[in-house]
Amino acid sequence: MKQAALHFWFFQGSLFALLFCSHVQHMILIPLTVEIANSTGFPVEKGGLLIAIGPAASTISAFLLAPFSDRWGRRCMILLLSFGLALSSCGLALATTPTTLLASRFFSGFFAGPILSNCIAYASDMFPDRQRDRAIANFGLSFAIVPLLGVPLGAWLGELFSWRYIFFGITVVVLVLLLVILRLPHVRTGAENERVARQYGQMLDLLRRSEVRVVLWMQFFMQVGFFGFAPNVGVWLSTNYGMTPSGIGFCYMQGGVASIAGNFCARFLLNRGWRLSCIAGGSLVLGTALVISTHEWVPAPFVGASFAGIMLGLAVRFPALQAVLSELTSIEVRGRLMAWSMILVTFSLGFGGLWSSWVLSLEAGRLEGMDTIGLIACGTLLLVQPMVLLVSRRLRIPEDGKGIPVEASSDHNLDGLARSPLR
Repeated sequence: MKQAALHFWFFQGSLFALLFCSHVQHMILIPLTVEIANSTGFPVEKGGLLIAIGPAASTISAFLLAPFSDRWGRRCMILLLSFGLALSSCGLALATTPTTLLASRFFSGFFAGPILSNCIAYASDMFPDRQRDRAIANFGLSFAIVPLLGVPLGAWLGELFSWRYIFFGITVVVLVLLLVILRLPHVRTGAENERVARQYGQMLDLLRRSEVRVVLWMQFFMQVGFFGFAPNVGVWLSTNYGMTPSGIGFCYMQGGVASIAGNFCARFLLNRGWRLSCIAGGSLVLGTALVISTHEWVPAPFVGASFAGIMLGLAVRFPALQAVLSELTSIEVRGRLMAWSMILVTFSLGFGGLWSSWVLSLEAGRLEGMDTIGLIACGTLLLVQPMVLLVSRRLRIPEDGKGIPVEASSDHNLDGLARSPLR
């Protein structure tokens, strides 16, 4: 029993650290956007595109690499992605022009994006229900700790020395983690001998399942509005509030405290089966906090409090959504379903960066249009509520942790592929 516990925490610790590095590499761009733009000649007002290009690249890699997650196994895929993450981080540290900066950012998104979906699939392969939910919640905690520790520390070091050292440091840490992950076990998925063309066909067939489609639509509305806000935070706080990278990092630190609280709240509710309630409640909290923040109703010294509301809403939703997704399919196609989820995340973030750039303008040293983005984001989050009801009815998920398996129908059959029941 003790050995099993040590094995669980060794597995968790190594992947947790890797996820932390991949999140830091993305989120540290937010407070350092202005400095990076000035150092490389990148237009400051287009800083949101610098954030959004990574997720756009992740969309491409999630589709291209999805079958190989099931074919090669999660550990092999995570090792490949980690090596690419280290190389792209080094490229970001060495970038001196807008072209090299965008190219490095593209490849960092290409390799970093699928890491989370593969870690979740790996945990689902390795552990039964309770341990799986615990592992997914811990992976969510890696995202929660980034604004608490990674962003403030990285912003302070970047301001004190140079933003380039941050990416050099990430490179070194990820290379060390590669050696640790090599010791993790390989788990057979049963899809090793399938032809790649057939695996792509099965991936596309997943979208024929009505229960998969309805959950992915719910996920889309959870994200698309918020991701119009997220890529522009750094420029907004720098121009409208006059914040330095350290000040922005302090805002994220306050958000990180709320994010950890939200993660533990989500664990408590997930253990009692309240998955869809986490999604609905977290979306309402997030939408309210976004409207308050973007309308600048909070005085500058208390902006961090509105960030706390935003991060609280995000943290409550994440483990619940991943728990629902992880039970929609069996191990043979789980990697490809998680790839669809990642494609949706990265598409939403990339699309959010694009549509929000048309709303925003730099006038008299201020970034105008964030209030409009907040209203649009709140509107999409309100649409999550009817989607939650639809998911509950379609999948018949009672909020007591005792789910009823979805009965097979003609559109559920995927050429004999098994499904696990959704609880």
